[in-house]
Amino acid sequence: MAALGILYGLACATGQSASYVFSRKFVLAHSGGPLRLFAVSHVIMGIISAAALPVLWPAGMPRWGQLAPPVAAMAGFYLVGQLSFFFVIRYVEASRASPLLGIKILVLAAIYLVLHEALSSWQWLAVAMGTAAVLVLGRSGKLLPWQAAVGILLTCVTYCVSDLNIAATVNMVKDATQLSVARSAMVSAAVCYVLCGAVGLALLPWVGRGNARAWLDACPFALCWLGAMVLFFACLGEVGPLYGNILQSTRGIISILLGAVLARMGLVRLERRTTRGVFLQRLVAAGLMVAAIALFLKD
Repeated sequence: MAALGILYGLACATGQSASYVFSRKFVLAHSGGPLRLFAVSHVIMGIISAAALPVLWPAGMPRWGQLAPPVAAMAGFYLVGQLSFFFVIRYVEASRASPLLGIKILVLAAIYLVLHEALSSWQWLAVAMGTAAVLVLGRSGKLLPWQAAVGILLTCVTYCVSDLNIAATVNMVKDATQLSVARSAMVSAAVCYVLCGAVGLALLPWVGRGNARAWLDACPFALCWLGAMVLFFACLGEVGPLYGNILQSTRGIISILLGAVLARMGLVRLERRTTRGVFLQRLVAAGLMVAAIALFLKD
C-alpha cells in the first residue's frame, strides 16, 4: 500500500535525522572519528542483525546464487556512501549536510533516464525544484568546503546504486517467500547488516577498537540508523526507489528543525547558531523539496 510506504519513508527520515546528530557527536568526541564510528557502529548493527536473522529467516528463501549479487551490491555501495557521509560531517553540520542528500533524487532520475525509464513532465519539474532546493541550501551560510561537496556527491551516487539493489532484494525475498513487504524488508536488512558488520569487524585492527566509552557512544547512532534502514527497506519495497527517496528527502526539513532546537539549547558543538535569515533560507529550500514531493504525487 502507498500509505504504508509513505509512513515508512517519513519514519525513516526522522530516524536518520536523529542518527546524524549522534554521528557528529561521536566524531567530535573520539579520536579516529569517522573511521572508528564506521567500524564500531557496523559491528554493533551486525551483532543485532545476526541475533535476529535466525528468528526472521523464512522458508522458501531464494538460493544464494540469486541473492548474492543484489545483496553484495546493496551492502557494498551503501558502505562506501556511509563512510563518505561520515567524512562530510567533519566539515559541516548535520542539519546542513542532510538536506543536500536530496541530490539523490536527481541522481536517480538520471539513472532512470539511462535505463530508459520514462518520467513525466511533472516529475521532471519536480527534479528541477529539487535542484533549486539544493542550490538554495548551498548558498545558505558559508560556502560548502570542497571536501564536503565531493563527499556529498559520492554519497548520493553510491546510495542510489545501493537503493536500486535494496528494492530488488526486498522484492526477490517477497516473491519467493510470499511474506509481507515489512517482513521481507526485515529479512533483507538483517542479511545486509550481517555482511556490513563483518566488514566493520575486519576494519577494527586498522581503526582501533576504542574503549568502552567509544562503543557506548556509538550505540545511539547504530540503533537509530538500523531502525531507520529497516523502515527504508520497507519503504522501497512498497513504493520503489524514486518515490522512496523523495519521501526520504523530508529528513532535510527534520534535520533543520532538529538543528535549530539543538542550537537553541546551547549545544553549539553539534550545531552552530545561524542567523534568522540563513535559517529561513534553509526552510525555503526544504519547502521546495516538499513541493517536489507533491509534484511526483501528481502522477
